[in-house]
Amino acid sequence: SNEGGIWNGEYCEFPEYEEEWDEEQWCSDEGGTWDGTSCEFPYEEWDEEQWCSDEGGTWDGEMCSFPWDGDDNYDDGSIWSAPDEETCLQRGGIWTQEEGWGYCSEEWQDDGSIWSAPDEATCNERGGQWLQEEDWGYCWEDSGEVWDARDQATCNERGGTWEPDDGYCYEEWAPDYDDGSIWSAPDEATCSERGGQWLQEEDWGYCWEDSGEVWDARDEATCNERDGIWELADPQDPQNSDGWCMSEWDEANYEPAGEYNELTGCWIEAYEDGSVYESCDDGSGSWFDPLTGETQTWSPATYDAESGCTTQTYNGFTETWCEDGTSYWEDEEGGVNISSYDEERGCWTDTYADGSSSVYCEDGFSSYTDANGNTETWAAPEINVDPATGCTIEVFDDWTNTWCPNGDSSWEDADGTRGSYNAQTGCSETFYPDGGQDTWCEDGSGSFTNPDGETDSWGATEYDSETGCYTQVYSDGSSTWCDDGTSIWTDEFGNSSTYTYDEELGCGTEVFDDGAISTWCEDGSGTWIDPEGNVETWTAPVITIDEATGCTTEEYDTGEIWTWCEDGTTTFTDIDGNTDSWTPPQEEIREDGAIVLTYDDGTVEIINPDGSLRLTWPDGTWFEEEFMEDGSLVQRYSDGSTYVEFADGTSKYTDPYGQTSRTISIGEGDSLGWVTQYDDGSTYTEYENGRASYTDPSGFSVEIIVDPETGVRTETSSDGTVIREAPDGSFSVIYPDGTRDSGVYNPDGDLVMTYADGSSSIVREDGSETFTDPYGITTIVTYDEEGRRTEISSDGWTSTTSPDGSSIRVTYPDGYVENTVISSDGSYVTTGSDGSSIRYDAETQQTTFADPSGSIEVLRVDQDGNEVLTNSNGETIEFNPLANTSSFIDAEGNMQISERTENGGYLITLEDGTVLELDPTGKPLNSDTAIKETDSTLSIDWEANSISGNAVGNVEWDKETNTLSSWTLEDNTFRKLDIDDDGSLTVEVDGETFKYDPATGVTGVNDIFYELGETIINTSGAGSATISEDGMTFTVDYDGVSATAVTGATGVTVEIDGEIYEFSY
Repeated sequence: SNEGGIWNGEYCEFPEYEEEWDEEQWCSDEGGTWDGTSCEFPYEEWDEEQWCSDEGGTWDGEMCSFPWDGDDNYDDGSIWSAPDEETCLQRGGIWTQEEGWGYCSEEWQDDGSIWSAPDEATCNERGGQWLQEEDWGYCWEDSGEVWDARDQATCNERGGTWEPDDGYCYEEWAPDYDDGSIWSAPDEATCSERGGQWLQEEDWGYCWEDSGEVWDARDEATCNERDGIWELADPQDPQNSDGWCMSEWDEANYEPAGEYNELTGCWIEAYEDGSVYESCDDGSGSWFDPLTGETQTWSPATYDAESGCTTQTYNGFTETWCEDGTSYWEDEEGGVNISSYDEERGCWTDTYADGSSSVYCEDGFSSYTDANGNTETWAAPEINVDPATGCTIEVFDDWTNTWCPNGDSSWEDADGTRGSYNAQTGCSETFYPDGGQDTWCEDGSGSFTNPDGETDSWGATEYDSETGCYTQVYSDGSSTWCDDGTSIWTDEFGNSSTYTYDEELGCGTEVFDDGAISTWCEDGSGTWIDPEGNVETWTAPVITIDEATGCTTEEYDTGEIWTWCEDGTTTFTDIDGNTDSWTPPQEEIREDGAIVLTYDDGTVEIINPDGSLRLTWPDGTWFEEEFMEDGSLVQRYSDGSTYVEFADGTSKYTDPYGQTSRTISIGEGDSLGWVTQYDDGSTYTEYENGRASYTDPSGFSVEIIVDPETGVRTETSSDGTVIREAPDGSFSVIYPDGTRDSGVYNPDGDLVMTYADGSSSIVREDGSETFTDPYGITTIVTYDEEGRRTEISSDGWTSTTSPDGSSIRVTYPDGYVENTVISSDGSYVTTGSDGSSIRYDAETQQTTFADPSGSIEVLRVDQDGNEVLTNSNGETIEFNPLANTSSFIDAEGNMQISERTENGGYLITLEDGTVLELDPTGKPLNSDTAIKETDSTLSIDWEANSISGNAVGNVEWDKETNTLSSWTLEDNTFRKLDIDDDGSLTVEVDGETFKYDPATGVTGVNDIFYELGETIINTSGAGSATISEDGMTFTVDYDGVSATAVTGATGVTVEIDGEIYEFSY
């Protein structure tokens, strides 16, 4: 009422503005002059020239220009930026003149799409709909969406709302989901409950949250309260109160970013992170990135009116683009690349500095020509429209694509892969040639089926606004994650775990349904509580950074220390103080582009530009790999062996002795396998499903099958041996003589194993073990709370393995110690207290043994699975695990070969041609030696005609008492040997007893003791012997004569009373 309106019960109505408003009076009130039809104001006499000067501009007699106008009116050489009609026509444009200005535009072109169809006939041919205006028309493509409906009936079918006044279809707005915030409230009631303000438009509304800032004021009164300035949306309409609130400009406190250099005309902005940005008035600039240490630079863009080309330099490389569509750019090698457009053909051509080029055209045609002139082309697609469905079908050389007006689409590749999308369900399906299939839907659901028909599926993602949690169901369980960071996983058996994260502490906690709780914090600390309530905690490591060396060190409360440096060096110290380090190789790039890597152990790796490589190890052995022009891969070894993998998948292997094997694939699908044929006539067949067989030239064979239902693996040999292994770890081995090994689980869950040789073992659920060997020596394996494994044997052996299995320490009964460090890739290094070492490389599967004297042996597994051992003496030993046979070649080429017989026995051929025949247990056949074995004893007798002198004629071993006795033929001497649990030996010779203890010596013969790491042996006579701590030096003093032997890399040096003798290996 106060505003002159009339309240109708719902809202206020005002008199019609046009009818009541006295425009002449308004003109007078505003300081204007009424001429009878319009109002003129004094500002129409505005002095534009004076205004231009006041604002810092330059008046040219007609218009005012400002220094910054160059940015808006910048002529970049294109048709659209032509400043006048003459330039426009020169560039091939069309000049359009308005009253006081004009502009240059590019002539319309038909690119073959529906939208660019020039007339109704062409539009219909392309599957579009022609919409005719008064004197023009256009072709329109219906996407099938709500907003593309052109009439009310179609709009209703698509679930939209028709606006009759303006004639369009719209979809009522609704948030994708209500996340519980003010902004996502779906209605006024919910908005009010959450403390928001509901703003209602004509046919929709939304919930708004007032931040309390100036710009969030919705009326003039609130704006004034917040010290803002209210700007009316329409100052000419006093009845319109709409507007917005602005903050008053505080010019006194405004500080522009950076500093401006008047001499260079550049702004320089330096940031806290060390980055620097420079922008100059001429368009040049630079950017320094502190993270990479690199500076990006660019020059001003220069336009050449004569050529119509613009040139700019980025980081030293020049780019040029021209009005005719041609562009040039410089690559890192300084080569110039050219891109041009042929308007007549509608094709782009890119020509590169190396001579290669590519062409792609608007009609879909494309081609590529390599640097050698070889060209591959792809024809333009054949395009058809199905009149019944309105679907457009594009057929390419190796691809077919279909899309329809309702949003559906499908495609098929040349290899048979095909897919489709259903716009109604929002799901995409892909079918693969191998039988696999996957489905992905817009609601988050989907499935995947592998070639074997096994399907994994998941449901749609559902949101619960009350709990603020999303849930998705999978075939093997369900997953829930919530707005507060909580997540829950439940497996197919109902077992669940709940994860929460405390942002304040920086810790994540996972609670399992069996009561176990695991907590991990960002600082490295954590806690583990098992279901029984036992608590294990660890603190965050102490981290130190040495800026001088660039190394970071982490020290843990367990005593472990990790150090890694910027140069790649890594060092690890375990809880026992043992340290292992890795130093990255030194890298060198040769003139031919080859990369040479030299490792700290002397290994050298050369990687050539063509992809070939060569590895040379410290002992001189090497490995080469090369890809041939026909696509085959060739690998060569220093022992003379080679492996070739051909492009068709077959392969050939040649061992060091020239024997070859060839491998081909057989079958397909479930019956896919590989057959390897050897020169000696043996054959090995292996199938994808685990089945395998091996046949030796002699007829000996091994057959392996895997039960697909139970997973039990059975290996049957032609000698009668049968091995069965079950997935749960139980097993049995039945030998030809009926004896057996077996492993079964007892009611307590322990795996109890007994062996044919009398040994036994028990592996318990907690991982502890007890093993007793055939000689009665017992080894006990236990784990402590941290997971550390300890083995203690009754004969004095001990072994400790770290919880993560990365380090192992073994102590021998005589004090000798071995330390092993295992890398994450399976490689390991073992070092002995005597200076020996073992190195295994998981990538090459090669093991290198080095003894204290420097002698080296290398063991590798060849392509056929044979183990090949070579040593510094030039000897080679090869073991075939399938046939359980071996061959030996010494440095002079003398050879000894063993092979299997059909019944599982062995034939050993010596260098002189002598053939020894053994039965499957290793006992000689056709010999004058008699071997008898019972459950309690083993006896060996030699016939008198095969021995002489005091040779042993009989040996008997009592298995129960672990006693060994013998007698000689000529003097009938009787000897008896007892092995005690501590490893000592008691020897009885014709009634006289001697006891040998590895640690203290032989009773009545010598005494052994240790001093400062050396081993000293005093004999009952006039002599003594000393062995150094590293085992490399041996000194003997006897009856005034002194001798010293020192072991070196090439031999032994012996000094006797000042005389030196050299003995090579």
